[in-house]
Amino acid sequence: MKKIYVVLVVCLIQFTGCSSKVDRPKITISDYTTQALTTKGVVQKIMDENDHKKMHDIALALESSRAVSCVSISEECNLLGQILNKIVNSTQKGMPSATESTEIYSMINQLDNELKIGHEKLALQWGEYIKSQGQRAK
Repeated sequence: MKKIYVVLVVCLIQFTGCSSKVDRPKITISDYTTQALTTKGVVQKIMDENDHKKMHDIALALESSRAVSCVSISEECNLLGQILNKIVNSTQKGMPSATESTEIYSMINQLDNELKIGHEKLALQWGEYIKSQGQRAK
C-alpha cells in the first residue's frame, strides 16, 4: 500500500511540475522602453527648470495625479514617487540646496539602474513566456 501511495505522489509531482504555467508579462518590452524614456525625460525636465515654483508645481501635479504611467518590474515606480516627493519637499521655499540636489541626482541614478534591472527582468520574463508557449504547442 505504501508503494502505491509513493508512486501516486511521485506521478502527481511530475505531472504538476511539467504543466506549470508561465504567465504573460505585465508589459511589452517596447512599452517598458517608452515608459523608461518618459520617466527619465519627465524627471530631467523638472530638474532642468530654473524656477523653483514651476519645479514644485510640476512635481506636485505629477505626484498627485500619477500622470506618468508606471508599470513596476523592479523598484522603478516606487523610486519615481520618492524622487517626485523629494523635489516637492525641497522646492517649497526655493531652489533645492546643494545637498538636496545631490540627493535627488543620486536617486535619479538609482532610477536609471532600476530601469536597467527592470528591462533585464522583463526580457527574461518574455523569454520564459515565449519558451513556455513553444512547449505548449508541442
